Amino acid sequence: MAAELARHYRALGLPKRASRAEVRAAYLELAKKWHPDINRRRNALQRFQQINDAYLALVDRDPGESVPARAPNGHEAAPKRVRIPVPLTCSRCGEATAQPRQASYASIFSLLLLSWRKESSGIFCPSCARRESLRSSLISGLFGWWSLPGLVLTPLAVLRNARGGKSDDAANLNFLCHNLQAYEAAGNEEAARRIAYILARTPSSVAVKINMSVAALIASDAAPPAPRPDEWKPRMDQRLLHIAAAAAVPVAVALTVARLIV
Repeated sequence: MAAELARHYRALGLPKRASRAEVRAAYLELAKKWHPDINRRRNALQRFQQINDAYLALVDRDPGESVPARAPNGHEAAPKRVRIPVPLTCSRCGEATAQPRQASYASIFSLLLLSWRKESSGIFCPSCARRESLRSSLISGLFGWWSLPGLVLTPLAVLRNARGGKSDDAANLNFLCHNLQAYEAAGNEEAARRIAYILARTPSSVAVKINMSVAALIASDAAPPAPRPDEWKPRMDQRLLHIAAAAAVPVAVALTVARLIV
């Protein structure tokens, strides 16, 4: 029994007193590396089966029952530390977010014949992204119209902000993959399963690399999670707010001119 346990721990590259979170994290990392659809080595299938067997044997085991590791001198060896991923946090509010997204929002500044753009970038949660995009559009509406180039650049920047800004799709998929591992390692099955379904519907090579993690999470529950609205999809009322923020100054100027003429 002790030899079998030791073999399972070695298969995952873990110390013999590894926690469940460490077992999950190691399994996800090794499953990605050795899945036969990804790894073309001859021993990939055999290695992948060893990883699965080790995970099934250890994931529900009480860590206190594990056999203590011994150094050659007979003393207990220091446990090997395993880096467990943590969920990514929003660069504005600092809170962990299940679906982080890298995005960049443009603000336009103009003076006489000159116009310049300032980008506000970061990793955002949906609520902070909405506030940051509206803030950038409001700045553009106040300071972007005051030159000939600004008459073109300002509406283009506001339109881009209203559509969700500029983002890196590959980076955002990697963020989802990271958070899937983090929530799975932490035992937050509900959050991990929701991310798994998002990735399962994503036709991307990045998502394919973790298909075993996705399949394992989906198979762990007979029914899919209840659908939720896409928090990242811009709503019509949000787009109207961007238009109102950008149009406030031109409308005020037009009304002032109209009053002077009349």
